[in-house]
Formats: sequence, C-alpha cells, structure tokens
Amino acid sequence: MSQILSQVMGQQMRMEQRLTPQLIQSMDILQLNVSALEQRIAEELERNIALEGGDPGRPAQPAEESEGAKPENPAESESFNRLDQLNREYDLDFGDNGYPVRRRSSYDGERDAKMDAMANTAARPESLAEHLLSQWALMDLEDEVRRAGEAIIYGLEEDGYLRSRLEEIGANCRPPLTVPVLERALARVQRLDPVGVAARDYQECLLLQLEALPGNNHIERELITHHLHDILRNRYPAVAKATGFSVGEISEAVKAMSATLHLHPAYLVIDRQVPRITPDVIVEYDDEGTDLVVRLTRGNTPRLRISPHYSQMLKEKRNGKDVRAFVRKHVESAGALIDAVNYRRNRLLDVAEAIIERQRGFFDVGPSGLKVLRMSELAVQLE
Repeated sequence: MSQILSQVMGQQMRMEQRLTPQLIQSMDILQLNVSALEQRIAEELERNIALEGGDPGRPAQPAEESEGAKPENPAESESFNRLDQLNREYDLDFGDNGYPVRRRSSYDGERDAKMDAMANTAARPESLAEHLLSQWALMDLEDEVRRAGEAIIYGLEEDGYLRSRLEEIGANCRPPLTVPVLERALARVQRLDPVGVAARDYQECLLLQLEALPGNNHIERELITHHLHDILRNRYPAVAKATGFSVGEISEAVKAMSATLHLHPAYLVIDRQVPRITPDVIVEYDDEGTDLVVRLTRGNTPRLRISPHYSQMLKEKRNGKDVRAFVRKHVESAGALIDAVNYRRNRLLDVAEAIIERQRGFFDVGPSGLKVLRMSELAVQLE
C-alpha cells in the first residue's frame, strides 16, 4: 500500500477570544472586594505617575509660580505648618532659645478634649501569654520547671493549643530543657485558667475540662476517650451498641458536654481579632419606604483620572521620542485601570439590582421570602 503526502494551501476563517493584558486586569479588578480594591488603587497611585486620585476639581499640578517669587520649599513649609499646629494644640511657647516652654494659662473649667480622648482610649487587650504568665508567676516552682512552663506558654497557639513537640521546645531553649522537665511543667500549665489550655488535641482539651468538673461523669469520660469520632458524627446507635448506654443517656451526656465544655477555651479569656468586613453594596428603602435603593460603598467609586500634565506631554513634539514612549506607557496603564474600575462598578450595580429585583421578598418578609437564583440564570439575564 502506497501513501502519498501532499501540501495544499487554503484559507480558513474562525473566531477566537484571546485574553489581552487589559482583559486580565479587568477580570482581576472585578473579583476584588472593597478593601483589596482600595489597596490596589493605592499601589497604582504610587507606581503610576500618570494616575491621579482625589477630587477631580483639583488642579493636576501646582499653579505656576509668579515671576520673581522665590519657590517655596515643601519640606520647610510642612515643618512650619506642623510647628504652628503644635503651638495651637498644645499651647507651646518657643522662647529665644528655640525650646518649647508651656505657657501659663488660666484654667477655664473645660478639660482638653484631645487629652480626654487619649485617656479614654481602650488599652491593648491582654494576650493569652500575659494572662497565663500572671498566674504562673504566683506558683511555687523549681527554677527549671518555671523556665520550662514559660517556654510552653510562649509556644501556645492563639486558640490555646500546644501543637509543638516538647522535644522541639526544649531544644530551642538556652540552655536546653529535657522532656521530663517539660512534661512536669506542662501538667502544671494545664491547671491554669482557662481549664483545658495547653492541650495537644481536642480529646485532651475536653478531658482536662471534664476532670475539673464535680461528680463522676463516667459516661462523658467514656464518650470522649473512646467514641469522640462517632459522637461528632451523631452516630448514637453505634455508640450505644458499643458502650451499653442507652441513646437517651448518650444524648443527655452530649447536651451536658455542649453546655459546659469548650473546644477553644482560650477564647473565653482573650478577644479574638476578627477582621473587619466592609460591604460592597448597601440596600435600603427609599424615603417613601416602598422601593429598594441599591448603592455602592465609597470604596467602590474611587475618583481617578489621567493627569492632564502627562496627557499634554504626549502632544508636545519638543519632548523626545523616549520621553513620549515612557509617558504613553503610564498613560495607557492608567486608562486601563480606570476602565477596569468603571467596569467593576457597573457590573456590581447590575448584579446587585438583578438580585434585589428577584429577592424583594427577602427584604419584606425575611429568609422565608428567598427564591432560588442560579448564577447561570443571572448570567443569561445580564448577557
């Protein structure tokens, strides 16, 4: 059998979509939340000389200095302004020697509002380590055990668990500590408040708390020691068959444990640092209380523009080719960012308004008014 290879020239038409850098940036901006968007814009304002923010009514560049006038030194001007502000706020008198002296003034019965605000400012919350060390310092301990306990306390996670191995903690100490000494210290640390701190896992944490409770608690101890995995998955019949306890006894024991035991006891004595959540969209009723109004938060509508100064530089032939190429690169990048931010704002409003239109019942009657709304349906509606 013979095979013949041949080459034939021909034309073919097809459509394909390529992800340009501008499209990639637009999709990236579209997925940012408000905080991330503000950070991204701040970085671009620092990086791109052709991008300006703030009030669009402000001039893009300082007004031209009058002929013959001495240019003002910005650093010197800022220093004098700050000096004047200190003088006015703190009533300082700079004498001949240049050092600040507090002027005598009659007390008018009103306290300084700024000093009151500083006095009423909340103090830094106590950390878990500080909470435990204040108790550890009052205990009568051998020097090695005291040092080992401090090393263990500093090695605890934020939730109070000890996830580092004792061998690692001992090796990092100077001089090193032995494991037996660390085990003795760990047993004492686990008695500190809150009970259950410095546990190696959930089981040990719960057992430590259970031992501190009055009574026998033999059912709870059996469940935690041997059947915690099944209890967490509500396999009560299997646990009842393995232990001989009734499903009712197991259920009552689980309720008692849920009311008295905590998986993260450290959170009972310290404030968890919850990250701030900034909304993208605000929905509220209008003045008549009949229609819903959708608006974006301030971070979603940054006022950006291309600097007129650098736009003009592109038109001036006296600037060299390299200069115009450099400016054009930054101007195009600034324009792409502004377009991406505007696209994000418009799409966010479109999506929010479509959701509000479908889920009006939720705002009127609550969760029972929610309707099924799939992303595919929303995509078709918004094209």
